[in-house]
Formats: sequence, structure tokens, C-alpha cells
Amino acid sequence: MTKKSFDRHRFFRIVTWLWLIILTSLMLMPGKDIPAIELDLPVPMDKLVHFISLFVAASCFLLSIRWEQSKHRFKIIFGLLFYAIGIEFIQSIFQKSRAFEMADIAANLLGVASALILYLLVGKFVKN
Repeated sequence: MTKKSFDRHRFFRIVTWLWLIILTSLMLMPGKDIPAIELDLPVPMDKLVHFISLFVAASCFLLSIRWEQSKHRFKIIFGLLFYAIGIEFIQSIFQKSRAFEMADIAANLLGVASALILYLLVGKFVKN
């Protein structure tokens, strides 16, 4: 009987899809159901949440592929950019209490871009 080794790429694929399901569910909740958190930050809390949410999604997706599979990076980033913009449109259509905001899209796109930049910088040192 052989022991199965831990497959990091498979693990991150599963985590990513779970994260996107949870994230989509949360982003489509009515605005009144979202608790307000007041912190003294230089950036509005909702923009920070958008940034972190897409940063985590992009990071997990990128960690789910092998370094040599660079053709998949383009597909992942393109898909997440489409998601980052599309979720704002979907929010405004299905939830009248949620507004379409360009600043949310910008925070989403910055989260994806930051994850990609970090992945490429760190990936040069730690392959696979």
C-alpha cells in the first residue's frame, strides 16, 4: 500500500473554487445584511474587502498551477479580471441595495494584479 503524497496544486484548486463560491454568495447578499465594520483606515473598508477577496482568489488560483504551466496563468488572470468586473454588474442587477461602483472594480483589479506580481516575483526564487 503506497502512501499518497500531498498535492499542493490540487489542494489550491479546491480551496479556490470554494473561495469563489463563498465570495460570490457574499457579494450577492443584500447590502443591509452585511455588517458594518468601522475601523480608522486610510482606505474604505469595503474597498479593502474587495482587494483582499480577489487577491486571495488570484493567489490560490496561481498556486494551483505548476510554474511551467505559464499558458494557464493568462487564462486564470483573464478569467479573474472578467469575474472582478462582472460581479459588480451582477450585484447591481440582482441586488437593488448594492450599487455598481467603479472603485470596487478598481479594488478587485488591484487585488488580482497584486497577486500576479507577487506570484511572479516570488516564483523566480521558488519554482513549483
